[in-house]
Amino acid sequence: MIRLAPPAALAALASTGLAQSASFTPYGAGCGLSGPPPLIQAVTLPQLGSAFTVRYVALPAGQTPVSIDLPALVMGLQQASTPVPVLSSLQPANCNFLTSSEIAVIMPWNGTSYPSQYTVQIPNDQNLLGVAFHQQWVELYSRCQPTCTPMMIRVTNAATAVVGL
Repeated sequence: MIRLAPPAALAALASTGLAQSASFTPYGAGCGLSGPPPLIQAVTLPQLGSAFTVRYVALPAGQTPVSIDLPALVMGLQQASTPVPVLSSLQPANCNFLTSSEIAVIMPWNGTSYPSQYTVQIPNDQNLLGVAFHQQWVELYSRCQPTCTPMMIRVTNAATAVVGL
């Protein structure tokens, strides 16, 4: 004999299948001068009520007496493929901005370095479930003798983050 579950139990099971999982999906390619291209990575996932952290790997970020590598995290609502402007002959080839730029967070100098990661608190608001946004790290290299002159822009790949449970 086959027993069917009560309708309320079926509805509860169906609704759990609809729950949005948090995700972080990289796309595109970064560009640098040598070695593997720089990357964006998720330290945690964008979950409701939790801290969401991303970091960059292999992207220069520091200061010397003659140069500055200034990182920023760019966040947007749309993917893009916009060539990075050529600032000088040092500009690496095939560099693209891979997201729109509704928000840009310039990393603060802490006296010895720039942070290599950024954390944002995702509010515990059910209306955010399924919201997608895109992120990419961008680094501006400037040579500073005697004044600072922007010389190139390096970028990581990008990623789509989806807010979930």
